[in-house]
Amino acid sequence: FLYTWMQYDPQEELKKLDIPILLITGDKDFQVQVSELHLLASANPNAQTVIIENMNHILKEVDNMGMENQRTYNNPSLPIIPKLIEVIVDFINK
Repeated sequence: FLYTWMQYDPQEELKKLDIPILLITGDKDFQVQVSELHLLASANPNAQTVIIENMNHILKEVDNMGMENQRTYNNPSLPIIPKLIEVIVDFINK
């Protein structure tokens, strides 16, 4: 899977799209930096970008980048951050 996936450049693939694009990240994601969202967005000027405050990589709400953030990875009972749902629903309804 990873070998196949690594053959693609996400920016080049986004350039090819002529459909609505929604790019989302959280400001507490320590796996994917906010700067990477901006790189993707620069590939297609029609892309809508959203940075969700206090959202981590697994779409959970956290207050910091420390141990609290890491603990969410092992706690499936935590809900998805509500703002994410709002953003996706708004995008779909447009």
